[in-house]
Amino acid sequence: MVYLAFAGQLLLLLKHLYPAHPTEVKAFVSQPITEEALVGIQQWAGEDKNGFTPEFARFPELFAGQEHLDKMALLTYFNELASEWFGVEVKQFSRNSALWECCYSVYQEWYLGDELYRKSEGVDVRMPGKVGFLQQEIPIAAPERMGETLKRLKEKGITVGIGTGRTFEETAVPLKELGLFGLFDESHIATASDVIAAEEAHPEKAPLGKPEPYTYIKALLGASASIEACLDCALPLAEGAEILIVGDSVADFLAARKMGCAFAATLTGLTGQAARAKFEQLGADYILDDVTELMKVFT
Repeated sequence: MVYLAFAGQLLLLLKHLYPAHPTEVKAFVSQPITEEALVGIQQWAGEDKNGFTPEFARFPELFAGQEHLDKMALLTYFNELASEWFGVEVKQFSRNSALWECCYSVYQEWYLGDELYRKSEGVDVRMPGKVGFLQQEIPIAAPERMGETLKRLKEKGITVGIGTGRTFEETAVPLKELGLFGLFDESHIATASDVIAAEEAHPEKAPLGKPEPYTYIKALLGASASIEACLDCALPLAEGAEILIVGDSVADFLAARKMGCAFAATLTGLTGQAARAKFEQLGADYILDDVTELMKVFT
């Protein structure tokens, strides 16, 4: 989301500059969009850049007529738009591009904070003094109620793992802060770190993030399972009816269905209670206000 939001504003800025600087704009979009290239706009755009103000409300209009695009097509669509606007072939707006890496790095710096960013990324911060949004997360349900639910599930002999689009560090830190991390089976925790490793090992299989089921398959098979074993796992799972996937997004639901697993939707996503109708339409097996209602499923 950060990448798309920033890339959209960057394109609008370039469109603003194009009439006065066509040669520079074409050269800019024809090369990797690095941090140095972004800083360089200040030099070649001069005072003309001051006439531009970011307009985030214009973001949806960039995708007018493109409602059919799926996730991966969204990430590369700006190549088409830039090519149309500036009359040159553009390939710089895509997953794993220099621009993507720049957006990822800046986001991580603010999200993780100085200490964790230096530890996880191995480089110094651009702007010191940040605690990190990760340290200031607000739980979506009372931690003590979540803890009680997890303990009761464990007492029933149910293995509780995690399949998340966050990295391991981003998963562990808030759960440890809330005193909940130890209530999960650590050998059945799969994160974005696992997905990235699999995509790097088998780029021909990418993307592997949700709604692809790799994250949940890795969590199910466990930490000792190889990337290849997870990729080769036959779907739908023969034992799928014995596995419950809990999530708050349609992507979670689609991954569960590909695996042949039951799905419990929690109404704690971006749209809150308004998501109930969508999950009812999709046919989710269970719809819960939050994870603390899971015991209703197992009683």
